[in-house]
Order: sequence, then structure tokens, then C-alpha cells
Amino acid sequence: PPFDLIFVDADKKRTWEYYDLLVSRRLLAPDGLLLVDNVLWKGQVLERLEPAAALAGSEAALALPAAERRSMALRDALHGFSTRLASDGRVQQLLLPLRDGLTLATLAPPEGPGGLAAAAAASAAEQAGEEPAGEEKLVAGASGSGGSDGRLAAYLRLAGSAEPAAAQALR
Repeated sequence: PPFDLIFVDADKKRTWEYYDLLVSRRLLAPDGLLLVDNVLWKGQVLERLEPAAALAGSEAALALPAAERRSMALRDALHGFSTRLASDGRVQQLLLPLRDGLTLATLAPPEGPGGLAAAAAASAAEQAGEEPAGEEKLVAGASGSGGSDGRLAAYLRLAGSAEPAAAQALR
């Protein structure tokens, strides 16, 4: 039988594979909750918003000490997980920026790709008169004067974590 709660805190480079295995083999119950820990990787995933960010396999990274290269590889893997998850219509997800980052995911209802979270994000963007933002638009606007708070907000939008309507109503 499927599990009601699954907590993934394992090999960070293989986070997507663990997730895909759990969802494709239907190990998560229809109303279950999947938690993935450390998705902000000490805030380092925010560096991926910078156009000049070195990637783990780049020549610039090869000149770094082994510990820094390992951290970059984990950062890149977790960034890849979050961006892939944001576009995966099998689940609805929310990235909580608590400490090292925690992603909560539930199976999407059978209404269609993206489920309720994607529909809510598209609706919010439409009400604001905006086009849904792609990674390129977020990267271009991420290095402005918003500081780390601006980068975090941009990364959360990139990872598909739209602000719930109930939270918007409290502003």
C-alpha cells in the first residue's frame, strides 16, 4: 500500500530519481505528503539566479577546492530538482524557505497538468496583468537591488511556489 508521509533526506544528487521513483511507482498515497529536505542548500541555490554563476562541471569550478566543488554539485542537483518539480504536472508543490528549505508535494488532482497550484499561479499572474515568468525573466531581474530577499523571492517564483490566495488577502 502507498505511504501517507514520505520524507526524503538522502543523496542530494539523486533527489529527482528518488522523487520520480516514488511518484511513478505510486508509493505516495493519493492524499499523502512528500517532504524533501535541504532544497535551498544553505541558500546556495540562489546563486543559480546569477548569470555569472559557475556550474559544478565548469572550468572555473575545477580550480576550486574539492569541498567547494562538491557543494556546487549538490547545489546544482537541488536546483535541477526544484525547477523540474515545478514543471511536473503529477504533483502540486510548495517550497518553504525554512532554514535549509523544505519542499512539500502532494499528488495533483486528475483535472490536468499542473493541478491547482499551476492554475492558481496562472490566475494570480493574469490578475496582476503579467505573463507567467520563465527562468530567463527571473534571472534577469534577480540581481537587482532586492538583495538576498529579492533573490529568495525570485527563486521561489522559479521553483513554482506561488503565494496562496489566502496569504495574499492578508496583505
